[in-house]
Amino acid sequence: MREIEAMKGLREIGEVFTSREAIRHLGVEKGAFYYHLRRLQEDGLVKKLGRNRYQLTLSEENKAIDPFVLSSLMIRDCTIGYWTALNYYGLTEQMPRITYVLTPVRGDYGKLMKVQGIRAVIVDRKKFFSFNEVVISGRTVRITSPEKTVADCLDRPKHCGGITEVAKAMKGDIDIDVVLDYVKRMNNGAALKRLAYLAHVLDIELDNKNKILEEIRNIKGYPLLDPTHKRTGKWSTRWGLILNVSNDSLEGDMWG
Repeated sequence: MREIEAMKGLREIGEVFTSREAIRHLGVEKGAFYYHLRRLQEDGLVKKLGRNRYQLTLSEENKAIDPFVLSSLMIRDCTIGYWTALNYYGLTEQMPRITYVLTPVRGDYGKLMKVQGIRAVIVDRKKFFSFNEVVISGRTVRITSPEKTVADCLDRPKHCGGITEVAKAMKGDIDIDVVLDYVKRMNNGAALKRLAYLAHVLDIELDNKNKILEEIRNIKGYPLLDPTHKRTGKWSTRWGLILNVSNDSLEGDMWG
């Protein structure tokens, strides 16, 4: 195989690829692949992104890699989520500068954040479920479903711009009872309290509302409604929350 044939085969994979994908697609031995890879790197046609991960750098493809694609390539077992997913589904008008990614796999992702603006949030495996798949530049990328995205944002509001962004999303095209099921599955009492309170403020009906209120009364502690704000405000015994965000900011127009 000549370098030109190797390059043609690599372009069939997409603008980014792993060494394993390339070896399988090209149908060559590992030694032969790395020989051609070195030649292509010397010619400036391929750039190394990380361990066993590469980017084609032909003039017509020498552009910034889509952050969804880069995330899926650089972080094993991950999915796009939080604020980034809210924006993808049109549940917020905000365009976050950071690409938020969930993964149950621990690792040193600091360089990705510093260089590429990708924030990997480590979550328990039990909270890692309910994905949709999208194809970008020939690569399949996972993104949390709309309802799971809202549940995740209730779980960790700091990764979506705060509780007002969650309130916007809850007024969008989502199935609130599915969100409730996901919050319960994630077993986070603070998230359940936030969901119940927001549903009350936004006049959104939840199934078995009285049962949920009973569950809330049995959950100890007074978490902040919005962890991104200061620990001030009313301590609500009904909701088991410190209400540190005004209802006016929660009830505003979807984009207001």
